[in-house]
Amino acid sequence: MTRHGDELSVLMKRLSYQGRVYVRSGPLRPTSDGASGVVAAEVHTLFRQLYRKDWRQNASDSTGPAPVQQVEEALDGIDTQRAASLLGRLASRCLVWSDVAFMDSAEAAVVAGQVVELLGTAAQWANSNLNTLVMGLV
Repeated sequence: MTRHGDELSVLMKRLSYQGRVYVRSGPLRPTSDGASGVVAAEVHTLFRQLYRKDWRQNASDSTGPAPVQQVEEALDGIDTQRAASLLGRLASRCLVWSDVAFMDSAEAAVVAGQVVELLGTAAQWANSNLNTLVMGLV
């Protein structure tokens, strides 16, 4: 892995929180579906893994995560400033109980800004229309 990839991996791990904030970084498998299809497939794979590992026992129904097509339909493109803001907010605070902190919000904002800067201006950013996930694609 390159130095760039190593640095990204370290920054992303800083934004994670065991059992609450899940992050992944690395190359995505190319598909014929274009960028949004690749991201949707990756999100679906991550959700499926999390469902099997952590969420199944608490799920109210047994259908599992939404299909890839539904994930893709929920993605909206965002700019780098919004991406950094969302990355920091999602890494620092619980979505359900906003008074529960996973990490210092100022530190999360700095790390999220470093991730966005490291990926550069060529990165494409997306989030779900529920603001529960953020993705960057270079």
